[in-house]
Amino acid sequence: MGLEAAASLASAWIARSPALLAFGVFALAAYVAVASALTLLGYSEARPAYLGVAILLAAVFVMPWLAKEKRKLSAATGSAALRVDAAQASLCAYLSLIALAGLAVNAIWRIAGRIPSQLSRRCPSLCGKREKPSAASRVNVTNCRTMACE
Repeated sequence: MGLEAAASLASAWIARSPALLAFGVFALAAYVAVASALTLLGYSEARPAYLGVAILLAAVFVMPWLAKEKRKLSAATGSAALRVDAAQASLCAYLSLIALAGLAVNAIWRIAGRIPSQLSRRCPSLCGKREKPSAASRVNVTNCRTMACE
């Protein structure tokens, strides 16, 4: 392959890469939307994603460094777009840290799984179950309506 053919191939890939990236982002968004809807509707159960936790950890440590480097480069070049991108990288680090904190709280106190299961026992009519609760298990209906069922 000659130098001219390699340059032509590289320019073709460069021209095609934004479309490929856009397709990948929209495909990922569609997957996340479908998986979330299935979990929300009860057709599947959420499972731990250790790869996601690893990505969050990497973002917590890498993104502040990346933001600092982008701020340096922005000051050297005078690029406003790069300065805004540095702010976005900092925000990404903060959001990753918040997500890790939420995962830690859930892992320590198991908050996510406890409340809906208790509610479905206390408010069966609101969770789609047709059996009538006994007098001993009845609770104030207005309290049940403010909470979600599993």
